[in-house]
This record gives sequence, C-alpha cells and structure tokens, in this order.
Amino acid sequence: MAATNFYQLSGLTYRYGERLALQDFTLAVGSGEIFGFLGPNGGGKTTLFKLLTTLRPLQEGDIVLDGASYRGRLDAIRARIGCVFQYPALDKKLKVGENLRHQGHLYGLSGGELDNRINSLLERFGLKDRKGSTVEDLSGGLQRRVEIAKALLHSPQVLLMDEPSTGLDPGIRLELWEYYEQLRREDGITILMTTHLLEEAERCDRIVLLDQGRIIAQGAPQALRESLGGRILRLTGTTGVDSLATQVKALAQHPVEIQGREVLVHLPDGAEDEAARIIREIGAKAESVNLARPTLADVYQAKVGRNWTAKEDA
Repeated sequence: MAATNFYQLSGLTYRYGERLALQDFTLAVGSGEIFGFLGPNGGGKTTLFKLLTTLRPLQEGDIVLDGASYRGRLDAIRARIGCVFQYPALDKKLKVGENLRHQGHLYGLSGGELDNRINSLLERFGLKDRKGSTVEDLSGGLQRRVEIAKALLHSPQVLLMDEPSTGLDPGIRLELWEYYEQLRREDGITILMTTHLLEEAERCDRIVLLDQGRIIAQGAPQALRESLGGRILRLTGTTGVDSLATQVKALAQHPVEIQGREVLVHLPDGAEDEAARIIREIGAKAESVNLARPTLADVYQAKVGRNWTAKEDA
C-alpha cells in the first residue's frame, strides 16, 4: 500500500449557522485503501461527503488529493474522483447505455474512446446484455452497478460512495463488495465510503468512527474491537439493574458497567473461568445472558457513552 498521505484531510470544520457539523476533522488515507466513515445518522457523514465531492465549498481546513488542493482548481479535482450518491443519480427513463454516454460527454469523452470505455465497464459489471434496457426496468442491485460504472467512466483515482448499500438486500451487498475488491486489486482505485452499517464497516481496511462531527476513533475494525478486550459478558436483569450489577461486581475480577438494562463485564482472552463462574452464580437471575466478542457498536458506546442511535443526518 502506498503512503498514507495520498488523500489528506486537514482541520476540516464546517458550520450551518450556529450548528457545528464537522469539527477539526483530520486524517490521511493511503492509495488503494478501502476506507470507511462509520457513524449514526447525524454524525456528520453527509456533510463530509459533500465536501469530498466538491458539492460544498470548504470553510476551514483543506483536502489534498495526490498533491492537489481542494482550494485550487476544482475541475482538476473532479477529474480525479468518481461519485456514487446515496440516492440514484440515473435518468430512469433512459437506457443504460444512454446514461453512460451522457456521463461520458460531461467529461469530454466521445467516439471510439467512449464506446470502448462503456463496453468495458458493462462487461466488468455483468451489464453487457442490459445496455439497451431502460433503467427503471432494472432491479435495485443492477441500478447500483450502473451507478458505479457511471462513476468510473473517466478513470478516476478515487471512488467516493455515500451509503452504497442503502435499500439493498444482504446478497446484493456481498456481490457489490466483490466488485469493490476487484477495483482496488486490478485498478488500484482508492475507495472512500460513508456508512451506518456495521457489517459494511467491518469489510473496510480502516475506518473512522464519527460522532457529532468529531473523530472519536480510527483504525482497522478488528483493532478497534480488540481494544475493548477479548469478550463482553452481557446480563439483562429481570428486576433492578443496580442490584444485578452489585452481584456481578462481587464475582468479577474485571471492569463492570451498566448500559441501559444490561450489565456488561469486559473480559480479556483467557478469562473463560470468570465468565463461567458469573453465569453459574447469577445466570438464573438474569433475563438473558450473552458472551461474545466486542462489536463496533460496543466501541462507539465505549467512546461516547451512549448506544448506537438514529437521527437526522448532518
């Protein structure tokens, strides 16, 4: 993987009036990485995406893509990025080939060069037999493939994707991830995506965890999960959670916390005997018991002190 200064975001701060949507957002992404911005709705993902795609001008800070600043010529930046938006940007009344041809014209492509590029992308995404199909007649998964092909027509260095799996079933999500990996492997394309789906974030090389416009954690998904310990034992109380927590603390040798109606024990690998003892002594008094490895939702809760939530996006 190339140096991590391929794509640099430095001190990004963005306000809507008095409301702060992004605060001192700084990170570096390496060439060829699949990088995810994970956060609940309202975390600032949409604002960040609009800045990365040049849909909104920078207020404070800078973005530099392979040496080119977003405070310079934006036409030069736009030639280097391809964008897939959360909501379809295809003309559903046009055919697949017509959508791609019009997109190519926007980037100055024409003639045989454009024809070859369209046919190559249709072949790659399994759309060759759909070139003459009207977009509105395609399934959601096929439409998303056309969206990605459209974003790649001008051979960008970076593919920016906003909630790429919105509205798609798990099987189609898995299929699209095979395409993302192929783009990275065969074309060296860097992919940045926003998501609120934990399973999607798990597939990224690295992620940033966002909350209220701030970076609260970043790194490889596995490393972030492992930072909380080997296992989390969860017990849900049938009566008062405080009483249950008191009983658990009397038996536990590792940190215990209350989270809503649950009592959590953070256990390192090798503490199976402690987990078994707590379950044996208290399990019958709990409504439910679960022992599992930490999730990214647990990382979020540990960092911000509240559960994964859904609210209006920034």
